[in-house]
Amino acid sequence: MNSIVDKDGLQISTMEDWRVRAKPKSDDHWVPERSAMESARAWIDGAPNIPMEIAELIASHPDFRSLTEWEAKPEARVKFDQFGGEPANVDVLVNGRDSHGPLVIAVEAKADEPFSTILKDTLSSAQGRLEKTPKSKGVARIERLLQGLFGSSTLDITRYKDLRYQLMTLTAAALAEAERKSADRAIVIVHEFVTSKTQDINHAANAKDLDAFISAIAPGNTLSNSGKLDGPFSVPGKPIVASDIALYFGKVVVNRR
Repeated sequence: MNSIVDKDGLQISTMEDWRVRAKPKSDDHWVPERSAMESARAWIDGAPNIPMEIAELIASHPDFRSLTEWEAKPEARVKFDQFGGEPANVDVLVNGRDSHGPLVIAVEAKADEPFSTILKDTLSSAQGRLEKTPKSKGVARIERLLQGLFGSSTLDITRYKDLRYQLMTLTAAALAEAERKSADRAIVIVHEFVTSKTQDINHAANAKDLDAFISAIAPGNTLSNSGKLDGPFSVPGKPIVASDIALYFGKVVVNRR
């Protein structure tokens, strides 16, 4: 299995394949030195192996061994609840296996773009939609995320109001995919690219947001450092997943300046 495929099952072997078959939502994102193109370059250049920096990150933790097989799906749309609408969009979703069994990796590629909006603003928008459309499920989706990741609810949102919503849906997608694949380990990785088009102040802000999210998942913990996988952490799971899935976080930085 060691391959990169798109949602239609076609193998991707060149940058042009990636652009055509797994391009981001907007063509404006497909430019050199921004996350979409640089992520594609990392995976294409690394083939037939996964990118070296990601392989080394996984190997840094004793709970993992070298992958014996893997399949990566760019721009994967991953459902983590029963609601309609937009699912989580994972930049690269990997289903793999090592000597311990199956595992799932959800990779979020970043140049210096933020991790979407903060939860407070996402909830406010969802509440506005609910007032106009009683069938809107945005608020219910946030409730499920708060329950499954933190054992909380919107009644206690003050503790989580400044967390980045994208990190919540990314983590939920990793857990949901792991359950679907009967995997008991899920890894969330931020694949960061430092380029001449990125600003260090934005990289620092993203690092702070990532640490805040991990601290909310596992109070007192932050990401130890780039290139090291942290975990396992546990979350309540339900109603996102019913299984006990060990959760790991890591970040790798590729400097292209």
